[in-house]
Amino acid sequence: MPKALLFLSLFLFLLIALLAFWGAFKTKETLALCQPLGQFKEISVDDLKVNFHYSDHGSGPAIVLLHGASSNLNDWHLSLQPLLKGDYRVIALDRPGLGLSSRPKVSGSTLDFQKRAIHQFLQELKVENPIIVGHSLSGVISARLMADHPEFYRGLILIAGAVYPVGDGKSWYTKAAQLPLLGTLFRYSLIAPLATQIAPGLIEKNFSPNPVPDEYMRASCLNLLFEPRRFLNNAVDLHHIRPYLDESYPLYVNIKKPALLLYGKDDQTIYPDVHSKGFVEKVPHARLHFMEETGHLPHHFHSNLLLKEIKSLFF
Repeated sequence: MPKALLFLSLFLFLLIALLAFWGAFKTKETLALCQPLGQFKEISVDDLKVNFHYSDHGSGPAIVLLHGASSNLNDWHLSLQPLLKGDYRVIALDRPGLGLSSRPKVSGSTLDFQKRAIHQFLQELKVENPIIVGHSLSGVISARLMADHPEFYRGLILIAGAVYPVGDGKSWYTKAAQLPLLGTLFRYSLIAPLATQIAPGLIEKNFSPNPVPDEYMRASCLNLLFEPRRFLNNAVDLHHIRPYLDESYPLYVNIKKPALLLYGKDDQTIYPDVHSKGFVEKVPHARLHFMEETGHLPHHFHSNLLLKEIKSLFF
């Protein structure tokens, strides 16, 4: 082997090792900073174990909060959860494989598995007749819970919900994360350094045109996403969303309970017009609100409207 090629190979090996070490350090740092906000409960679905991280506060009628892609339950604690817990029992959970909840190796759709795991979890927690609230990617999971178990849920709230079969959720980095071998190198050596460059722009895009709350990245523990296993889980979820939307959309006709939809008109993450109108075609009794000058996280800026609608529509 020529010396130049040998030195180049050695350099690349050392660089990858250094980046992997840096990634491991950043992951350990993030896990130390992001302590559990609630408690843990292990359940079994199809003989597979899921250890849910969740918070359960307040008393009264139950409201269950499901976060979107790339996120965790901390987002709810920075927005709706403190406002709701005075009048309701508010349960926020990390979806399996994200935040601090575990995910077993799943065959088939990870989103359908999550739907079944969440329903089992709520039953074992003895939650009665809850309202299910889904943000973004969890829109389709929430809608399926409502369609599949209409007797169990009181109603449905979709916040910037992905519910109509459009787009595919894929990007270059979700594709890269799933490549054999190269994907492992990518997730363990490059994600941590790239995250500091990519994450702020993605956060701004999600909030735009609204301002990003102070210290949002730290307070939301968004860095948990860049841990290699969680990053892969999120990438797989995003790749599964389109086929799950295709499967789920015809079933929305089974949703007969009250439904409320909130979308920001300036959402740059999903297509608010397409998703909302598509959903209303199947669920014509759904109540729809479009928020002016609002992006992908309307629950951070229109909480008063949401609280008013919850009281008038569901109770």
